[in-house]
Amino acid sequence: MSTGAELSGLMKFAGRDGWKMRFDDVLERHFGAVVNAFEIEIEEISDLIGESWMMTLWGCAFEDLLTRTFGAEQGNIVDV
Repeated sequence: MSTGAELSGLMKFAGRDGWKMRFDDVLERHFGAVVNAFEIEIEEISDLIGESWMMTLWGCAFEDLLTRTFGAEQGNIVDV
């Protein structure tokens, strides 16, 4: 069974310059409609729905990042 510790390295890697920009794009795809409709920042969503639900939604976006391939030269973050 996987644990959060097993993902911590991958989460840290996703914060690197090239991957952070890609993850920001994925977050925008997941949260863009909400933040635009309510004129808020992504960080403010947790104030509206609670930290637990925000982390669940963030996890969905992170999973989306893990499954995306960014062209042959950039690849997939899991493969890299």
